[in-house]
Amino acid sequence: MSHVVIVGGSKGIGANVQAPLMMAGHFVTVLGRGKAPEPYYPLPVDAMLLCQRWRPVESAGYGDTGKTFVPYLEHHRDMFGEFDVSILRTKDMCEWASEHMDGGSIVVMASVAGVSVEEEQPVSYHACKAALIEMVKYYAVMLGPKQIRVNAIIPGLTIKPEARAFYDANPELEATYKDITPLGRMGTVEDIANLVDFLISEKSSYLTGQTITLDGGIGLRSHWALARRVSPELRNLQVTQRAVAK
Repeated sequence: MSHVVIVGGSKGIGANVQAPLMMAGHFVTVLGRGKAPEPYYPLPVDAMLLCQRWRPVESAGYGDTGKTFVPYLEHHRDMFGEFDVSILRTKDMCEWASEHMDGGSIVVMASVAGVSVEEEQPVSYHACKAALIEMVKYYAVMLGPKQIRVNAIIPGLTIKPEARAFYDANPELEATYKDITPLGRMGTVEDIANLVDFLISEKSSYLTGQTITLDGGIGLRSHWALARRVSPELRNLQVTQRAVAK
């Protein structure tokens, strides 16, 4: 049995993977907003899942101090806030692990916004998610001599229990996602938990510094192929971009 600490486990993926990990035999401790680390560790920590949405109560963070900012900092409040929550907290936990963990595994929950553009998210979110992927490589090297492995997961579109009603009310949207995904379905929190379980187990003992995309293969399709699949007018058009160019 491993003791897994989920940092940022009050909602979202961090909250939803708790039950599957416990069913897999792990002892799980959850840190949500406003909780400091050490008092919540009844056992030695074997693994950490960092979901980024966590800020200790003693740190107001850039995002909470806008009224005291000079105009320049206030103008960039979202950038400093995202940096505080995503980058500085991940750095804090990796360095805590360096001092307190005797081997083990760190799994960072990254985002597709770290490798592509999600138009509904601001530039601050994209920049910090890209930085997380580089931090995984850095800490994999720096913590390797301590036998601490560091990897990241980029989840594709995942149906969380709290979003099930939305997709039930919009079946055409779920049908489209299933159609454009090679494995023919949307991801689940169990899929993510299974990958976390692998990354914190001895079965991945020689794997570190990697960012794994868990998307059912949707990222493997070309832009042209995706356009054809979502457009009824193009679906049966038997041409390729190269053929059109000629």
